[in-house]
Amino acid sequence: MASTIKVDKIEGSTGSTITVPTGQTLTVTDGIPVASGGTGLASFAAGDILYATGATTLVKLAKGTTEQTLKMNTAATAPEYGTANAIAGGTGQTTWAAGDLLYANGSNTLTKLTKPGSTMNLQMTSAGVPSWVAAASGGLLQCKQAVLTTTTSVSGNSGVWSAISGMSVSITPAATANKVLVMAEVRAGQTDGYTVAIRLKRDSTAIYVTTDPQSSQATGSVQSLPNSTAAVANYTLMFLDNPASTSAIAYSIDWFGETGHTAYVNRHTSDSDVAYRSRSVSSITAMEIDSGAL
Repeated sequence: MASTIKVDKIEGSTGSTITVPTGQTLTVTDGIPVASGGTGLASFAAGDILYATGATTLVKLAKGTTEQTLKMNTAATAPEYGTANAIAGGTGQTTWAAGDLLYANGSNTLTKLTKPGSTMNLQMTSAGVPSWVAAASGGLLQCKQAVLTTTTSVSGNSGVWSAISGMSVSITPAATANKVLVMAEVRAGQTDGYTVAIRLKRDSTAIYVTTDPQSSQATGSVQSLPNSTAAVANYTLMFLDNPASTSAIAYSIDWFGETGHTAYVNRHTSDSDVAYRSRSVSSITAMEIDSGAL
């Protein structure tokens, strides 16, 4: 049966040393106080750290989680585990996604700019911080072109439009405020030097059209009269369109020749195989213009 001894003071028999014999254990249930060289604590967990909260007191700081750093709290009175702030050489961020960017939003703070969708540009805002935008302001964003190098023909039918195969280009604007500059050059002629007409369409709608045709006149056309049966006229147009869309848009060229006469693209009406007479090339080009440039 264990014995209990109550004393006020224990001293060594000689000198000031009290020896616990080998094989014996001295247990202090409530811990040895700091003033006596102890910690004042009776138990610990692996990874705990001791720190002073006063001249004669110690406390333990439980271990932090994976990747946390040891730092002073905001009051600078005690250590703590956490994410390293920017002023301590860290980022202050705990999670990231592929493509994120880190930037300063103050003299001692960092923040992250999440990755954008495709075809976005990085620019500075008026507040002096970076931001992703649809496109850099003020310029040509994209250019699409279709080139027709072969010949084609149509039987003339005044006022009845048909598409010129191969004279179509598709473009998808990045923003509804952006405009599309369309340019076309069609080299065509008609037997006996009669007139050929062309017009521009956006999808199925004719654009670049006149608002005051006379009763028998075709609308939306560019017409030219070859100076001879062997000539090819150069039909050109340029139009700045405002489609107000971010969907794919098809721009194309329609044409017709005068009734009773065949019209040709990229060749003379006679098309003789001789060295002094060549065939031609036609094209249509669509360019997206950023709204900031207009």
